Amino acid sequence: LGGPMFQANNQYLRYRAEDVGLISGAQDRGWSTLQLVRALMLLPGGIAVGFFAGRRAAGIFAVVLLGCFAITCGSIGWASSVGMLFLSSACFEMVRQLMRWSQTGYLSEHMPARLRSCAIGCSVTCSGLGATSFGFLTNQYMNPSDPSFNSAAPFWLAAGIGAIGATGLYFFNRNFPIRETTAP
Repeated sequence: LGGPMFQANNQYLRYRAEDVGLISGAQDRGWSTLQLVRALMLLPGGIAVGFFAGRRAAGIFAVVLLGCFAITCGSIGWASSVGMLFLSSACFEMVRQLMRWSQTGYLSEHMPARLRSCAIGCSVTCSGLGATSFGFLTNQYMNPSDPSFNSAAPFWLAAGIGAIGATGLYFFNRNFPIRETTAP
């Protein structure tokens, strides 16, 4: 259920930036700087991946990661100033790196060798389906061309979906601990 959060940021961040004043018509008032900050945050995100990779982190790590992704996504929707949008987007991009790794590296650490490629393919496919479905449905019901469009709503919706996913994963992990039920 991380796909909708990826897609909300991909599809609606520009509209959020317009609402807080980073873009005015064709005038850039900080949009390109926001893009640079987002790219810069890939570095600490990559360092965090390097720290967690190869450690077969417990299942609660996946719960916390998805929960943090939901919180950072929701904070973009909550941002009402340029500074808040910059901070929220920076945090989101750092956690995004960990989420990308969780769909491949973290998953493969907990799968038997014979199932790793299949599990990674399934994980990425499900995330892609979630992102595509979210993008299509929100474009139908939260169209930026609509005068009543609220650019925060897609971020809050995606964060809610992520929070539901984190809650479900928490209960799943409590009943079937990820670290204990998977082969090395």
